[in-house]
Amino acid sequence: MNQVIRYGSVQAIPIYNCSGHTPEEWTKRDGVSRPILGITEASLGILINICYIPILFVMLEKEHFKISCYKIMSFLAIADMLSIVVDCIITGWLSYQGAVFCSYPTLIYFSRMSGTGLWCCTCVTAFILITNRLFDLLVPRARIFFFEGNRTFLVIRAAILYSLYFVFGYPPCLLPLNFMPGFLIQ
Repeated sequence: MNQVIRYGSVQAIPIYNCSGHTPEEWTKRDGVSRPILGITEASLGILINICYIPILFVMLEKEHFKISCYKIMSFLAIADMLSIVVDCIITGWLSYQGAVFCSYPTLIYFSRMSGTGLWCCTCVTAFILITNRLFDLLVPRARIFFFEGNRTFLVIRAAILYSLYFVFGYPPCLLPLNFMPGFLIQ
């Protein structure tokens, strides 16, 4: 993201120069369309997100949401659902199209950037959930100190800040989609 801020747009970043051809020419020249993989990946992403919705509503019920682990699991579910949109649905559509970076530079740049940030967010949130459960079993005073009441939201902010560090501090990993690694790096 820092490169986008520095240069003004994705297309203006010198190392991602796509000015040699039109997006259609880049797709035709370097792209490999994978319709079966793309449809399968996007369909499974949509199906998984649909299955997540009733689970999320149960976790957000008032009596559950008072418990710190449900707050953490709810946040983890939301981050995971957003990650599935990027890593399954968008990547599946791009695979179906046979897109390369220069086909949709802004979409691919920001989806990879957000995919990396969401991956970092889900990893840290899973670690926070593990810590919460271990504190509950082994050190109840620590659980009360860190996770009682609204303190859970302060701990969740650590996951958000960690993911924002990777979103704004590092360039995204832009691997060629014709080899289909876009979803594998997440």
